[in-house]
Formats: sequence, C-alpha cells, structure tokens
Amino acid sequence: MRKLWKSLLVLVLCLVCLPAVGQFYGREKDEDMSLKGDLRILMDFIDSDGDYSALSDSVDHLVLNPRWTFSNGTGADNANAIWHDERLVAGGALDIIDLTTLTDSFGQSLAFTKVRLLYIQNLAVTGADITMSVGKSGSVSNSFSDSWMTGTNPQVLIGGGLANMAGAFLLVNPNATGYAVDGTHKNLGIFGSAATSLTYRILIIGES
Repeated sequence: MRKLWKSLLVLVLCLVCLPAVGQFYGREKDEDMSLKGDLRILMDFIDSDGDYSALSDSVDHLVLNPRWTFSNGTGADNANAIWHDERLVAGGALDIIDLTTLTDSFGQSLAFTKVRLLYIQNLAVTGADITMSVGKSGSVSNSFSDSWMTGTNPQVLIGGGLANMAGAFLLVNPNATGYAVDGTHKNLGIFGSAATSLTYRILIIGES
C-alpha cells in the first residue's frame, strides 16, 4: 500500500516597505516610499510504497519552490502599494473592504488601482462548520471580482487554526494587467458563513 509519509508546505512572504531618509524631513510618501519583496512557496512531498521488507524502498520525492520577486514601481513584476490586516467578521455577516479607501501602515491614504497579490487566511479554531466565503459579489455592489470570485461560486476557506493548517487563499497575477480596481470593481466581500464570528488575515499587494 502506498504511503505518503512526509509532507511539508511552507509559504514565505518576505515583503519590505522601506522609507527613504527624506521622509523624516517632511517629504511626500510618493517620493520616499519603496516597496520590494519576495513571495516564495516551498512544497516538499515524499511518497513511498510502504514496502520496507526489501533493502531499498521506492520513493517519489517532489520538490517545488516557485518564487515571485516584486520590485518597486508600476507594470509587470512591480508593486508600489501594500495593505494588510487581521480582521473580525461576525457570523452571518459581510465584511466589505473598499480597495480604494484604505490606510497603510504609515497612516497614509491608499487607493489600489491594480491587485497583483491577494492572500487571505481563516484563523477560526477547529470546526468544519466554521467557513468563510471570499468574494460574495452577488451581495456586494461594485464588487472586486473575476471568474474565480462570484456570488454563486465563492472561495470557501475552512477554519482550523494555525496549528491545524487553516484554510487559505492565494492569488498571484504579476503581469502588467493584474486585477483592475476601479469605481465599479473595488469592494472585496468576506462573508462569515457560520453562526460564530471569526478572525482572518489578509494581505494585498499591487499598484496605487
């Protein structure tokens, strides 16, 4: 009988927002702020047939290590805006995030025009009934959506807590187009489908 005896999936987000020295002298954010970073995913899986009676064992060892590097700026493989938060959504309620009226970590107003990376993780504790539907566009006006995110086909993230590999959603589109944000495609809806409130983390990287 085949046996998958070792598996490792690691998501590393190394993103740095660096203020230049001039910021401390009252210069504007657009002149001083610099965003750069890496997205790395390590997938390491070993599959064995489980027959240890012989002197050797047949093993299939898969290692994948995709990496995306973002430089500061606009256009393909670039980004100049980052926003992240840990939020609470009530059970049966919608948490609507307007991507054009955010505030960054430095207290500056932030309005995305393109999204190149979207990461969401459900931090709810164990319980299969604790789910979070991402992108309930049927219930959100001017929704930020695409074919992967519709009111009839939302992304559902099962809860489980960090130690139990809670459900997560990762979307990367590093090309020049990215995912557009405008007046009619700006609201991201996070729906708490259980009776209990839950906490989630979100990271968005793109252009402003």
